[in-house]
Amino acid sequence: MVNAVRWVPGRADGHEMIISAGVDGSVHVWKELDEKVCSLERESALTQFTCVQVIKDHAASSVNCIAVLPQLLVTGSSSGLIRIYRLADEYALIQTLRISSFYPLVLALHERDEALFLAIGGSSYHVHLYVSPCDLINFSPAAILKGHEDWVRGLSFTHSVSDIILASASQDRYVRLWKITPSVTSRSPPTDTDALFVPLQVLC
Repeated sequence: MVNAVRWVPGRADGHEMIISAGVDGSVHVWKELDEKVCSLERESALTQFTCVQVIKDHAASSVNCIAVLPQLLVTGSSSGLIRIYRLADEYALIQTLRISSFYPLVLALHERDEALFLAIGGSSYHVHLYVSPCDLINFSPAAILKGHEDWVRGLSFTHSVSDIILASASQDRYVRLWKITPSVTSRSPPTDTDALFVPLQVLC
């Protein structure tokens, strides 16, 4: 069974790519072929895709969610592992995050101002936010966003001129909006680990 599918955005070579993930723990990378198939039922030719890579790092754990940027793929499995891949000639594993307190069910990625943002939701009432520099990818915890009262099932980023907005949807029937804005890095470490790690400010 296929759990998730995503288009790979921003393909420079003109060939579309699709990522799919399933309950058997595999992630398939599909690439558009130059040849098209004629159909008697359609006036236009049908586009063909072929599998160019199969990723099996999650072994027998079901891959529940994926998120994609032009050169980055993130997968989340029922084992509580989040795996990050960079695309060159093919996807190569560069980092693994272990989420031990819940099962990831939804992921969202966003790139802005030389930083990468990864939001993780699932069988927890909270949204877990990670950040990484773009040049040397190494995601680290930035904030735990508290407000929902049931599992988080949907996440989506957008941005304005100065802010990043994260929308989260939950089984509690609410959609919450979180504003992420730059803040000045403090020399003293933050004391509230549930609220925020600099240099981000998150408002609900």
